[in-house]
Amino acid sequence: MKFLKYIVVFIFFISCNGNQNKFISWADNLPENSSIENVKKSQPNYVIIDWEHPIKISDNEKMFEVTEIKNSYDALDMNYFLVFRNNKFQYRESKK
Repeated sequence: MKFLKYIVVFIFFISCNGNQNKFISWADNLPENSSIENVKKSQPNYVIIDWEHPIKISDNEKMFEVTEIKNSYDALDMNYFLVFRNNKFQYRESKK
């Protein structure tokens, strides 16, 4: 039983990786209505975003997928997106 507790604690600490938390903080603090270019300029070097293949939501809305957060382990295997309306940043979206 004690061994099981250690495994649970270990998995918890692995899933709380700093880069994933840093990414969420960065994305959640992006100024609303920032241009795509300004978001690209401020993008941390540990985050890879697929800027070449936007996902169209509507005529004036699209989102870009975060394809990798380096040195991060996400136990929930979440997918992250940056949503833009009229090429201006709106919010971060997370999906399972």
